[in-house]
Amino acid sequence: RTSTAWPATLPSSDRRGHRPGSESLMRPWAAHGAALRAPQPTLEEEKNFLEPRTATSKDIGLGFTFPFPSKLHLSGNVARAALRSAELSLTQLQQQIAALTSQAYDALLVALRHRDDLTEGRSLAEDFLHKTQARFQAGTTPRLDVVKAEVDVAQADNDLIANERAVAT
Repeated sequence: RTSTAWPATLPSSDRRGHRPGSESLMRPWAAHGAALRAPQPTLEEEKNFLEPRTATSKDIGLGFTFPFPSKLHLSGNVARAALRSAELSLTQLQQQIAALTSQAYDALLVALRHRDDLTEGRSLAEDFLHKTQARFQAGTTPRLDVVKAEVDVAQADNDLIANERAVAT
């Protein structure tokens, strides 16, 4: 198969198959700028050695390659879709950050409330220790109750330290 393309520099009247008014068909294609070229006709001659022909018969084909005029439009659609995808990803990340921030803030509020409870518990344990020590000195309470009250105050201190670490992280 051999093919030859007509040069685009020839005037349209020098090309084979010229039709009057074909320039008006080319105008819409020219509006798309230099990126799109005019249709390029090709002439092809089929040579097949398996089916011999007579000297007077030839298979000839004529083809036109037309530019793809909506290529720029479709490229724009693809770009808009990619932009929309990026916008949706950004929105999703913003929502995830907002949700994680809300969770962290709620955890902080819970930890602060727990610290207030632990502080109140420590003050109650300390008050109980002072009362138990006064009773021990008066002789109405055994020493074991004073030791237990001291252990409760120490446990409350340890709980406050653990809570401060939880708030810091």
